[in-house]
Amino acid sequence: MKTEQPEPHSFRISGKVLILIIVVATVAGIALTAASFYLNAAPTKTTSMLGTLTVNSGGQLDVPASYTATYNVSLNSNEGSGTMNFTLISKTSDALTMHNFTITDVVANAYNLNMTVSGQAVELSWINNSTVWKQNNESYFASWGPAAPADELVGTISPTDFPGLQPAYYVVLILTVPAQPADTIPFEIGTGPT
Repeated sequence: MKTEQPEPHSFRISGKVLILIIVVATVAGIALTAASFYLNAAPTKTTSMLGTLTVNSGGQLDVPASYTATYNVSLNSNEGSGTMNFTLISKTSDALTMHNFTITDVVANAYNLNMTVSGQAVELSWINNSTVWKQNNESYFASWGPAAPADELVGTISPTDFPGLQPAYYVVLILTVPAQPADTIPFEIGTGPT
């Protein structure tokens, strides 16, 4: 005696339903991507960064000079106000007469870091694909010197922003978020001091 087995049911989607699912998934994907870009590129006033300040009395990068120096830099900002500290790491004399700065008006986004240092506006640009500054890609960067070629001038900075440095000096300030993911724009700005 044969018993009838129920036929297996297959799940079928009509073409219209499949197209609707694809359209909804595409729209959701675009919306989530746009939200990610917005959230990651949104400005913040709270951040912690590390970097270096390089000084060259020759007025441009990598030229013989009577004075050169390199400093470690730490920046901590909470709601737009904080500190930036410099520690000499090269084995030269220390031209800076001030090593601890109060900073205000700090705003970091995916393209720039703006702040006021001792009353002077400083702007660092985000560098992620530079051939001149390749070793410092994925960093905020500002450089200036009176003898520097145009491709060595980035952002808005002056040696006179830092007491003790001469107007004819070349300065490079580089700051980045510790553990910054490589080649990422937008990127993680950081959480600020704890």
